[in-house]
Amino acid sequence: MPKVMVEKEALEFDRKLYSSRRVFEQSNYDTYLKAYRWF
Repeated sequence: MPKVMVEKEALEFDRKLYSSRRVFEQSNYDTYLKAYRWF
């Protein structure tokens, strides 16, 4: 597999992960803060 292809897929995955995390944080902000304190 070409390196460029792997990087492109990784970027796409990161973008999906980031957008889903933002949705989660906005919908469960209080829950997110409580979970964040454990780390």
